[in-house]
Amino acid sequence: MVEPNFDIEEVAKTGKMRMPDKKKVVKFIPIPLYYRRKLFYEQVTKDDGKLAWVLKDDELSRTFYKNMTYRQSAMQADIYKNIYSRLTLADRIKVDSWMNGRNMNDLATYSVFFKDCWFDCDLEDIGTDEALEIRLQQDLTQKAGNEYNIGYPLHRICQDDRLDFNHFDEVLKVFEPYLDERHVKFNEVFRKKEDVRKVYSTPSHSTN
Repeated sequence: MVEPNFDIEEVAKTGKMRMPDKKKVVKFIPIPLYYRRKLFYEQVTKDDGKLAWVLKDDELSRTFYKNMTYRQSAMQADIYKNIYSRLTLADRIKVDSWMNGRNMNDLATYSVFFKDCWFDCDLEDIGTDEALEIRLQQDLTQKAGNEYNIGYPLHRICQDDRLDFNHFDEVLKVFEPYLDERHVKFNEVFRKKEDVRKVYSTPSHSTN
């Protein structure tokens, strides 16, 4: 395997890395999980003895996490748009009523940045950057072995906490079966790729 030539600042900003193939042709590809962990995460032992990957406490790792979260939100918005196009007329009418002029980008922002997260400040003043920073503080607190008891979270965000979140949970419940279906298909594809990889990595395998 040809090792990639990392520009860690570029990876932190884009989530991609330059990978040369056997012919030395460089491709710009999404960073695989192995290298993502190697560059930006470290393993810690939780109170129950289990190992967990947590973000490193440095600026590049935080930059990577923030940019990754914004990319995740954009991808989630596209998924919601695709699901909306497949809804029955009855479900679409319900969703249109609940969305009340908001769009799938708003829904994705809620689901990725806010839903089920803990906050202890005036929610009306929290934007996505602030929400991410609070979550990072909480992650680093957990990494130090503390629970959420040092002043960061007091309650979990739900759709009733802000006017711009109203009815988003109901919309997500309509989308759940489609999200579950997508998750199953994704895992099936992943398992097939893993099976092929295992076959080709065994010493007994040969090609004609």
